[in-house]
Amino acid sequence: MSRKALYAIAAMAAVAAIAAYVISVQFLRSAEWGLEVYADGRRVATLTLRWLEARSAPMVVGSVEYKCVPLSEVLRACGISEVKSVVATGADGYTREISGAFLNQTYVAIVPEGRRSAEGPLRLIVVGLSKKYWVKFLVRVEVRG
Repeated sequence: MSRKALYAIAAMAAVAAIAAYVISVQFLRSAEWGLEVYADGRRVATLTLRWLEARSAPMVVGSVEYKCVPLSEVLRACGISEVKSVVATGADGYTREISGAFLNQTYVAIVPEGRRSAEGPLRLIVVGLSKKYWVKFLVRVEVRG
């Protein structure tokens, strides 16, 4: 293997290590984690992990048991009733838009402690849609419509 290839591999490993550190130190402080809720381009609420946990119920998705809050309940608590679509954003910038038709199948999941390094404290789950619509490290929900 050439020196150039070895330097490239070492650089990628360093970037991965830094990213893992940032996620573990900055994003996994569950007590500080919040979910920002936006409507019509303005923030209407920031919900804490404790607020969500108090309203959650156990739900098994695949082989994992999450504590979940229906997104419809979260939005109702924020005074939002009309939803054409929801844009969910993760701390890593991953974004998915979900049609309002799936609102009753969409949940804010509180990730079990042992899975938080891979999924974050919060995850958006849409039952019945491909996992490409699920958002790990959920930090923001924006309602359109």
